[in-house]
Amino acid sequence: QAIQEVEAFLWALDVVNRNVELLNGIEIGAVVFDTCSSPIKTAHLVSSILAKEGDPMLEEITIESEQLLAVVSATTGDETESAAAILSPNLITTVSAKERSDSRLSSTHQLQVAVPMSVAAKAVIDLLNHAGWTYVSVIYSSHDVDTLTGFRHFQQMAENTQICIGSVDKLNGTHRTTRTLDRVFDQLAGRMDTGSRVVVLWTDESDTQSILSKLHLLSPDQAERYRQLVWISAGGWVGGGRVQNLIKDIGRWFVVRPQVRVVARGLLVEALLAGNADERVEIADVAAVLPIGLEQRRLHLGAALHGRGGGDQH
Repeated sequence: QAIQEVEAFLWALDVVNRNVELLNGIEIGAVVFDTCSSPIKTAHLVSSILAKEGDPMLEEITIESEQLLAVVSATTGDETESAAAILSPNLITTVSAKERSDSRLSSTHQLQVAVPMSVAAKAVIDLLNHAGWTYVSVIYSSHDVDTLTGFRHFQQMAENTQICIGSVDKLNGTHRTTRTLDRVFDQLAGRMDTGSRVVVLWTDESDTQSILSKLHLLSPDQAERYRQLVWISAGGWVGGGRVQNLIKDIGRWFVVRPQVRVVARGLLVEALLAGNADERVEIADVAAVLPIGLEQRRLHLGAALHGRGGGDQH
């Protein structure tokens, strides 16, 4: 995943730099560092870049910190926060590609691309209110930060509405067992007897697939019973809403995810450079480029950080 993100980032820069009409001959540069999923290493890297010394990586490359206008982070929230704590006082913007928190944006020099999980929770609440579904069960992934955050927001918002959460069950990735799933499904069956027909899933992809696999194994009589349920998968907010292994006659399955408007290559870049960033759009094959410093002949878009694995510098 991390290698794909790096390759997509560098490819997008190549596409932008080849468009002489878009940037009028200005070249955007980037340097990529691997943080090894460590906030401490992230802070050390960023400090070394600003000081122009202190890390062996900097012996092979030269980064003019005066030209460093932004750092694009594809790491965890903790790593991004670690970088931003050093960069913001130096008036350098940190752009998080993955952060979905509402509370991390403590500075005007911190930006995030992803829509916060609180918006996902509000979308689920609106869907439930619109359909008149006021008695629901919830299953969430306790090991996944984003889906857990979404569940917490949903829980808080539901308290201020007529929506009643009848039961809450958690799954935990690698610690998930057949016995755990059996218990969860027994809970759902019990709630069905008291009128709950809606299940909200704040689960990551692996836990969602485990639920679908469990549905595959039901006997015909059991399948007929669980077919009465309405499933709302809110984990699609994180993974784009792709659901595999979906079986026929599962009942009703809704996926909540950010609105996506696919546009032609380069249009987002042009809109940003023109200052028209009001609309949220998603490029199918081009990463977004920030509207920064067009007066400079060569710009460092950033020391892009990615944090999975311990690979070499790219």
